[in-house]
Parts: sequence; structure tokens; C-alpha cells
Amino acid sequence: MRIRTLRRALHVGGGAMVAAMACAVIAGGGLDAAALSRPGIAPMLLLASVAVLLVTTLSRRMSFVPPSARSQRVSFWLGAAPALADIELAFAMVAACYAIITVTGGITSPVYPLLYGVIAFAVTFLSRPGAWATVGA
Repeated sequence: MRIRTLRRALHVGGGAMVAAMACAVIAGGGLDAAALSRPGIAPMLLLASVAVLLVTTLSRRMSFVPPSARSQRVSFWLGAAPALADIELAFAMVAACYAIITVTGGITSPVYPLLYGVIAFAVTFLSRPGAWATVGA
């Protein structure tokens, strides 16, 4: 694999990978009741990381300009860039939503309907891969 291809793949899909890892850490119990019951730096660092991830992803998506049609035909990664940008946004929103829900009480949290709003937003405004990523996460 050429260096340019690897660099392009990391630039286009790296944010989606990081957001997916944040979802995996939260789903794996990084912010469960046992982690939040005792004061520690790990849960607070995870919450701060998810907040930074959400802000960064929102700013990247707002400034995203799709590559030209010619470059999308030539490069697989540039062709997948619009879908990967939506997938990154979907994973970041779901990770932030689950972090908020977990911190405020889990399944009995009063902000649990926020998850329904995130899913409705994704299904309405994101591309099909982004919507499926949201529903699947």
C-alpha cells in the first residue's frame, strides 16, 4: 500500500474510526455506575474526550466540502468521503448521547428521549450509511 493511499484513508476515515471506538468504550462500560461511583480521572477524561470529539466532528462536518466528481472516480477513499463524514457524525452524536444518558441515570434518565431525537435527526438529515450507523450504534 502506498503512503499516499494510507494517508488519504486515515484523513477520510480516521474520524469515523475514533468515533466508533468512543461508542465501543462507552458500550463496554467505560461510564457505567461502578466507574462513576468512585471519583477517578478515567471517567472524567472519557467524558471530556467525548465532548471534544462531538465538537470536532460537528465543526468538520460543517466545513466539509465533497471532493470533485473526477477525484471521487479516481480515488476509492475520496469517493467514500461523504458517507464516512456522515458515519463519523452519527457515531459521535450517539457516543455523546449515551454518555449523557449514562451520567444522568442510565435507562431511567430523564434525558433518555434525547436518543430518539438523535436517531430521528440522523434518519432525516444524514445519508443512508450515516442513518444506518446511528440506528446500529
